[in-house]
Amino acid sequence: MDTKQYFVLDYDFNLLPPSERNFPYELWEAVGGLFILVIDEKDAASVRGYVAKYPYIPKVYGIADITDDMNEAVDQQYTQVLAESGILQVQEEPLALSGQGVIIAIIDTGIQYEEAAFRYENGDTRILSIWDQTLEGEQYASPEGFAYGSEFDEQKLNQALKSDNPLAEVPTYDTSGHGSALAAIAAAGVQEDGSRGAAYLARFVIVKLRRAPEYLTSYYGVAGDEVCFADFDILMALRYVTQFQKPFEKPLVILLGMQTNQGSHTGDALLPVALGQIGKVRNQVVVVPAGNEGEAAGHYHGVIDETNRNGEVCELLIGEGEEKIVMELWGKPPALFSVGISSPAGEQIGNMLYRPGQSVRYEFLYSQTIVMIDYVATDQTSGQELFVIGLEKPIPGIWQIHVMPYGTYQEGVFDIWLPIRQFLKGDTRFLRPEPETTITEPAGGSGVISVGAYLSSNGRFYQKSSRGFLSDGEIKPDLVAPGDYVSAQFGLRTGTSYAAALLAGAGALFLEWSVVRGNERFVNTAVFKNILIRGATRNRYPFYPNPLYGYGEMNLENSFDLLAGISRF
Repeated sequence: MDTKQYFVLDYDFNLLPPSERNFPYELWEAVGGLFILVIDEKDAASVRGYVAKYPYIPKVYGIADITDDMNEAVDQQYTQVLAESGILQVQEEPLALSGQGVIIAIIDTGIQYEEAAFRYENGDTRILSIWDQTLEGEQYASPEGFAYGSEFDEQKLNQALKSDNPLAEVPTYDTSGHGSALAAIAAAGVQEDGSRGAAYLARFVIVKLRRAPEYLTSYYGVAGDEVCFADFDILMALRYVTQFQKPFEKPLVILLGMQTNQGSHTGDALLPVALGQIGKVRNQVVVVPAGNEGEAAGHYHGVIDETNRNGEVCELLIGEGEEKIVMELWGKPPALFSVGISSPAGEQIGNMLYRPGQSVRYEFLYSQTIVMIDYVATDQTSGQELFVIGLEKPIPGIWQIHVMPYGTYQEGVFDIWLPIRQFLKGDTRFLRPEPETTITEPAGGSGVISVGAYLSSNGRFYQKSSRGFLSDGEIKPDLVAPGDYVSAQFGLRTGTSYAAALLAGAGALFLEWSVVRGNERFVNTAVFKNILIRGATRNRYPFYPNPLYGYGEMNLENSFDLLAGISRF
């Protein structure tokens, strides 16, 4: 049984005095100046003063997918999507872009590497490497400099593909299909029927993330069969894929298809900040989905002013089957808040005065629900006040969260976010939800391209797509792309992760034109994002940017037209 615990640190734990670290531990260097501390659970108490801080406690992520498998008219639908996005036009003459010379790194559920979509015409793989974090064994080797998982390079993959049973030789497989669909949309090769992905000659680097450890999924109440990743594995995956990028030779697009509702929704958490630093690097582009929380009723926005200066009551309906819910309440300065909880049975915890670092655990007698509240007076990344509220074995019905101003009266603003919809089991939702400010992390990061979704069939906004802006007013999403029934060889798929995959393919095409062909030797995420923004289609909404479409719909052809001095508007 694995008894390890993990913490994401923004400092080098080795610099602490030896007396403060006199027990076995591992320290992995990640990216963006971050480190992963790995210790046995029995030693966790020894370092509580250094690591028991909200930013350092791992967060969990699900995939940004709405399961909608339909296999009718796949090729025709995807061709329409490519044309709608301005991708099909730049694949053709005179530009004839294909993604040649560009790497697309996908950090997700893995890839079905034996499929024709990811091979050349001669049968060889287009995948440079796969790091399967889930696969352990003496017969497999971890990547050099990494402590777990198994790596399969291009040579090993080609050897396996020449055998009668490739999966017996290289037993890595995408059981979810999500990562394979992302790869196909972004860069499936040309098939016998002529269908192809956006950057159909790009190469791949793939990381199959392992499931978050049981102690985390248990703490956050994530079901045992739900896809769930931990941020420390994502950070290590980022370190792995960035080593394949070579400035001026091998530009890199990094695609993550995941989402979480944890964090202040200001893009200040450690993972989105690290992604932002990666996105600043020459000839690297980072793309993430905006999330699928627009209709999930998982966000509550509260304002305390003269009309309700005694506080506000937030009503939360908890559905059948919920074992545990962990939600977060973020209060903006300068106001301070106190929080109380009432159950459907009438039991309640009164509004309490909380102290920095305080944790409260209370068991309701009649409902037998355990209420846990962890309090952070000032979060060290966002500066906001934070209440982490856990309900273990909550009875179904309407719960009330009482939020009151504390101390000298000041107008106050607060937000509460439930876990993402796929981590909830019942029909759990706020009764007066706020659909805006539902952009998930890491899409809030300023250094990434955050992609929402619209319906390619009629141009309307995809209602499940998360909406901006961020909690601090920062403009997100940046753009939208088709996100309904998008596919290439893997059935029709719906969700913002597929819109992000389409934009990642567009990023590979642009990097081919700019870097590989020598038209612009310096391109990073900000450069590509603003070129897309300038060329975006803006005729669906009265004003731009807006919380639904961001700066508009991706149109790669328009972006190239503007570079060429041609206007089609």
